[in-house]
Amino acid sequence: DQHFNLYRLSGNDSIGNVLFTGYFTPVMKDRSVRDSIYKYPFYRYPGRKKGMSLPERSAIDFQNILKGKGLEIAWSNNLFDNFTLQVQGSGIVEFEDNTRKILAYNGKNGYPYTSIGKHLIELGEITKENISLSAIRNWLMANPHRVKEILSINKSYVFFKLKEPTPIGAASVPLTADYSVAVDTDIIPMGSTLLAEVPVLDENDKFLKHEYRILFAQDRGGAIKGTGRIDLYCGI
Repeated sequence: DQHFNLYRLSGNDSIGNVLFTGYFTPVMKDRSVRDSIYKYPFYRYPGRKKGMSLPERSAIDFQNILKGKGLEIAWSNNLFDNFTLQVQGSGIVEFEDNTRKILAYNGKNGYPYTSIGKHLIELGEITKENISLSAIRNWLMANPHRVKEILSINKSYVFFKLKEPTPIGAASVPLTADYSVAVDTDIIPMGSTLLAEVPVLDENDKFLKHEYRILFAQDRGGAIKGTGRIDLYCGI
């Protein structure tokens, strides 16, 4: 107690129960130049003049409001891959010459994050028990006419920059799978050490047990608010 200030997170229920979610660094095969298949751009931060707001997702993805401004840094073949990378915060892209780079977080447009998974549950399209990244992807592939409607629910948009391929968190240090976490830094200072009972899942994502683990607050996320949620980094 001479070296640490100790606190207990109040959690969702004020008695310390915290929701654990996970995020990861995806690897995607993309292109450095647009073609007829790889036509969905990742943008760098466009800058913001004083008193002006940046466009929301629907204007960027479906009205192409940033097209031709020299902001494109890579191209994917699937718009949902771009969306997924924005939710994860960063990802590794493998270009056509087999070189790899990190698409690292470079700012956002300022709109609050809205979960499309929760929205699909509310619409009755996917059950709460079956919701997952792959379930959302499969639903969008089966309903291409609703991609614009569903993705536009989340007005938040993340911009990127190219860096060397080592996943780095908001604390500017490399992330360690199963030990680095994203937190709300308004409450938990960056660099904090946490002791937590982490849920352990089997290969089918079924709960097995809890285990005590030392965690490190080395990242932040737009959807991580308050003390009720911790986002565990799960690796590449």
